[in-house]
Amino acid sequence: MSQCAIWNPDAITFADSTTIGSSPVGLFVDVNNSVYVTDKTNNRVQVWLEGNNTVARTISRYLGKPASVFVSIDGNVYIDNHCEGLFVDTNSTLYCSMPQNHQVMERSLYKDLTTTTVTVAVAAGIGSPGSASNMLNNPRGIFVDVNFDLYVADAFNH
Repeated sequence: MSQCAIWNPDAITFADSTTIGSSPVGLFVDVNNSVYVTDKTNNRVQVWLEGNNTVARTISRYLGKPASVFVSIDGNVYIDNHCEGLFVDTNSTLYCSMPQNHQVMERSLYKDLTTTTVTVAVAAGIGSPGSASNMLNNPRGIFVDVNFDLYVADAFNH
């Protein structure tokens, strides 16, 4: 934990289980400080604008138990029910952490999204759980920095 991190005693709770359901999994805060939260129970993503404690938008069309959400700088919203973590880098490469497969997958968004064949590359992990440098064990949160370095919260390796 950061030596500079402090808890804000004046913070407010703007969502609880009555607002977001009992299974909120994914969370994303965009460049405008809007908060996106996945609600697996009710098959939706709820959005709060900065400074508001009421839902500003609900995304629910064609969603089935959404687990992760990512919002790009240009406002594109990416939602998935198999990825525990989603990230889109500045080269429009989408990264997906798949805990059940012990891998992080990547796919270029420049490819034609209408094709039935989806080509993905393994960004990390070999598909079997483990703690070796080339293995992951239940990867969750992911982040790609400006140097395209991939950071993975490798849950079961602590």
